[in-house]
Amino acid sequence: MGLEPLGWLGAKTARFSFHRYRSEELAAAAIRLKPDVVHCHDCLALPTGWLVKKALAIPLVYDAHEIYEAVASRRPGVTDYFGRVHEKYLPLLDGFIAVNDSAANYYRYAYPGSPRAVVIRNAMERAELGRYDGRLHYAAGLPLGEKILIYQGGFSKLRGLETLVRAGALLPAGWSLVMMGSGALEAELKLLAAAGAGGTVKFLPAVPQQDLLSWTQGATAGIVPYEDKVLNHWIATPNKLWEYPNAGVPMIVQPFFEMRRIVETYGCGWPLPEQFTPEGIANLVGSLTEGKLAVARDGCRRFIAQDNWSSVYQPRLLQLYKDLEGRNQRRRQNPDAMFP
Repeated sequence: MGLEPLGWLGAKTARFSFHRYRSEELAAAAIRLKPDVVHCHDCLALPTGWLVKKALAIPLVYDAHEIYEAVASRRPGVTDYFGRVHEKYLPLLDGFIAVNDSAANYYRYAYPGSPRAVVIRNAMERAELGRYDGRLHYAAGLPLGEKILIYQGGFSKLRGLETLVRAGALLPAGWSLVMMGSGALEAELKLLAAAGAGGTVKFLPAVPQQDLLSWTQGATAGIVPYEDKVLNHWIATPNKLWEYPNAGVPMIVQPFFEMRRIVETYGCGWPLPEQFTPEGIANLVGSLTEGKLAVARDGCRRFIAQDNWSSVYQPRLLQLYKDLEGRNQRRRQNPDAMFP
């Protein structure tokens, strides 16, 4: 406690000491629960998970939500620490989950001693939405006939949001940009919009997750404008890639491998030009005829029908646990044998 004001560089040792203390306390609490499996979300949970695995002789599953050595918010020493955690603990896993094929391949080659990852993406349950009630337009102060390009999510660096807001001033007549979310860049983005975009950029606060799609469905297109500065963005498959199509909203995405593959495979959106500029965003939006939008909306339905939680990823997760239980039974029957 009281470590945050010290600043990262001056408090590095204190932070890690505190984290170790917290890890041991969390492990002790988990051990008292006597779980059958310990499932760790994110890198910093791995040391805790290992303590629980060792104490109870239960399987350890690691759910890697990104490539932690390549996070956008890199700080001195942190990503190196992530690498050391992975070096130590990945070979000790019983089950491994990666967020997409590219992340799974990265971990396979960067840490060859780790088990092969099961891919479980950021997919959603298929939504059954009613008729749009106009809430997005009303909240943004826009007429119902206005077309909306929406960005929903955190306002943080390296997400291309400055370029996106500059594009707001260049959108064709009848289009507005709605920025829905919050974050450290909010004030800066609002100043940028006021300086150049006039009334074509609207800011709305984040909404509860359970209500999100009822807001999203009021948009004409959604955008994922992440910058190409870190590996995590090159291979990103953020929640937005399911939220937009689940609301029937086609996507504009950066031409990075995983995102581009989705929009081109299912026809549920369009990749931006390789050169990321406000003009490129505005020109693509200007090319979206009613016919193109209708075809892409069909692609959204096709994508969500084929790539959703219940149909694809829930069965994979359950199969992983089924395999772990079978392995545990064999170990109990023959504790001296080696099992994969």
